[in-house]
Amino acid sequence: MTNYVLVHGGDRDGSIWNETANLLRLQGHTVICPSMQSITTASLQENIEQIIEVIETNKLEQLILVGHSYGGVVITGVADKLSDKITRLVYVDSAILKNGKSLYGTFQDYGFDYKKFGLTPDRACLDLLFFDERKFATQAKCYIRCLRSEFFKLITPMYEELLANAQKDYWIIFCLDAQHGCMFTNPKELAVIFSGLQVLPKA
Repeated sequence: MTNYVLVHGGDRDGSIWNETANLLRLQGHTVICPSMQSITTASLQENIEQIIEVIETNKLEQLILVGHSYGGVVITGVADKLSDKITRLVYVDSAILKNGKSLYGTFQDYGFDYKKFGLTPDRACLDLLFFDERKFATQAKCYIRCLRSEFFKLITPMYEELLANAQKDYWIIFCLDAQHGCMFTNPKELAVIFSGLQVLPKA
């Protein structure tokens, strides 16, 4: 059986994963859905450290680490510190940042103003993320794209770069006919994807 840590996005909490997590637990997997401190008050690094503490406190090894939306930024930072404990990273409708960039700065680099998407200038989303890009490139990764996401246009240029380098950078890709909050509308599909990842090879 597999260990999963499911990281929420934005100003949410771990309960967003309840349905998907319960489906995975019925299969015998260990699933932890931590709640991070609010992005309005916490720094990105504080959120990263919170997830690292969860993994270390629970002595998790060989885990699949999932991040939704802003949670994808967090798991990149976690993997930079705990890559030996992680078998695969899973990004659910999330931005993929380059080293030294912030979430909102990345949006701006691709020509999008985050305010036009109803987003607020939260501290953690303005913080820069620093990580080893070479190590990240060799980490087994999965991207789940939500085809009806309200952030579809915003994510598209990052997704196209990812797609162009998928084989070289160890990505596998799934698409869901779902909005951004896919864990509410498509929990069974997510559980199927997550559980299937345990048997897939790295490349």
